[in-house]
Amino acid sequence: MVVPFSADGEATKTEMHWQEVITASRKKYGTPRAEVEAMLAKLREPVTQIKPLASPLVASSAPIIPQPSETPTISEVPKTDETQALGLI
Repeated sequence: MVVPFSADGEATKTEMHWQEVITASRKKYGTPRAEVEAMLAKLREPVTQIKPLASPLVASSAPIIPQPSETPTISEVPKTDETQALGLI
């Protein structure tokens, strides 16, 4: 919306036009105060119930340490269609 500048002293007409622009903008883009207050009130509500996990985690007394596995050698790498197609193996 374009608001023309009035240099001839029509301050009341210009002020009314500005108010129309502001009102139209608030109507189009604004959120009513009641909706904002309702959203904020909902965020302030305490969490009353926490859903339990499907299977609770059980803490073990000793940590599980994975055993190192042998590093495969070139001869142990399986052949795939891609490596054969590229002529790598």
